[in-house]
Amino acid sequence: MVGRQTNLPYNDHNFVGDPAVLRDYDQYLYGADAPHEPLSVTQLNQLVKQSLESKFNQLTVRGEIANFSRPLSGHIYFTLKDALSEIRCVFFRMHQGQDYLKLLKDGVAVELSGKVTIYPQRGQYQMMVSGLRLQGDGLLKQQFLELKRRLESQGLFDPSRKKSLPKYPSLIGVISSPRAAGLDDFLTILEQRFPACEVRLFTSPVQGNHAATSLIKALMCADNDPLVDVIVFCRGGGSMEDLWCFNDEQLAHSISACETPTISAVGHEKDITICDLCADVRAATPTNAAMLVAPDLSDLLDRLEQLRRQLVSLARTSLRSKQLTFAQLSARIQHPSTSIRNYQLALTQVTNGLVQTMTHSLNRYQCMHQGLSSKLSKALLQQCQQRSNYRFDVLHSRLINMMEHFTPQLRLRLETLQSRLHALDPKRVLKRGYAVIKRGREVVSSSRQLHPSDEVLLNFYDGEVTATINFKSSDECG
Repeated sequence: MVGRQTNLPYNDHNFVGDPAVLRDYDQYLYGADAPHEPLSVTQLNQLVKQSLESKFNQLTVRGEIANFSRPLSGHIYFTLKDALSEIRCVFFRMHQGQDYLKLLKDGVAVELSGKVTIYPQRGQYQMMVSGLRLQGDGLLKQQFLELKRRLESQGLFDPSRKKSLPKYPSLIGVISSPRAAGLDDFLTILEQRFPACEVRLFTSPVQGNHAATSLIKALMCADNDPLVDVIVFCRGGGSMEDLWCFNDEQLAHSISACETPTISAVGHEKDITICDLCADVRAATPTNAAMLVAPDLSDLLDRLEQLRRQLVSLARTSLRSKQLTFAQLSARIQHPSTSIRNYQLALTQVTNGLVQTMTHSLNRYQCMHQGLSSKLSKALLQQCQQRSNYRFDVLHSRLINMMEHFTPQLRLRLETLQSRLHALDPKRVLKRGYAVIKRGREVVSSSRQLHPSDEVLLNFYDGEVTATINFKSSDECG
């Protein structure tokens, strides 16, 4: 069944095509005086092709798929039929969407958009499909779930990507049709709740095959507007087919890439679209969107009055506290002579208390001294002295024994060290006729260190002499 078609008469006034073919066609029809030249098959097919494409350039047809085929080229070929007729269709790969490919098969009801043409080589009448929509809630639901699964795997629904709504927006961009159901409800509730906020309408169809493209353009315009604080998609309820333009994959990516916070108020609460899942906030209805996008002015006024009362109460409490502090400080202010007398009285009281404390402590220590003196008798002191003398004798005896034990060992070790030291004494070497030669502080160990006219110091075992180098001979071997 054809959704849109033209009913123009088939004549030369509405025929658009190749001029050369049109001239042949005009000559064939109106050249009464000229002999009728027959058309070639190619000419006929070209005339029919151009006629079909000019009259049925863009239309929508629905029917049922039959003879479905998808070869390696990726193009789809099938027959679209209803109860009485059928038409061959070709759906090129460049126009296909991924969300419904797995669902296409024989018997599936679809709605096609495209143009009618003819395949000249075979003279076969066919439809070139540019867009496809599945018919039936079951199939649309499957297509929706497939698209939802793919977009979810790409992270478009991730809550971490959601942006917060502005608390007090000054300009709200609304994407909707001026006649869309729910727009009046949104504007009415918004006017009641927050009349200070302005609304800018970005018009777009909200239903139909080409609505998704318009929605994307409107979204881009709203996002590029620097004055828009939040964007609202607004549309009333409808069937799944009516809301299908909000399940477009390109629209989903555009919403995710939008820098301005977005609210989806599409359909009723039970209606869920891809637009709802991609938007930063989903509203159950357009009325609910108006309640989410802006605060209630009455609530703000109530809150303002509450804050005013709290501020007045705090100011009064602070004033009373300051007055009480001032009164206390005023009471403490007095004449310096009065303060001096008070301090003198306090000093006298402290001095008397100190004297009493010291007298009491002295009496207590005197009593303790007398008690301890009575306990220290001569017999007790003699007994302590005897114990100390006995312990001294024992320790003295032990010390003598230890000295007698370790002295021979230490003496033997000392003799051993003396003999080793004597053997290493350099003077013993010098007595055998050797001398230590020095030039300044440097000890000369080789003739290479000396040169003629150098002064050296010769150290013998019994004294030192100074000498001068007159000549130097070399004894080096090759």
